[in-house]
Amino acid sequence: MVHFVFEALSASFLQVLLLARELKLLKVGAIGVDGTKIDANVSKHRNVRYNRGG
Repeated sequence: MVHFVFEALSASFLQVLLLARELKLLKVGAIGVDGTKIDANVSKHRNVRYNRGG
């Protein structure tokens, strides 16, 4: 059942993308994601509250 729903959603999403491309609402291309994770390093002393920022 889940596989059927996934296939139906995939087909519908593809049709939406093709229609948007035909109407020149978007450009379909390839997107690469490398999975890089960047840790945040914040300091309470270096941050300024909005009302004190000037």
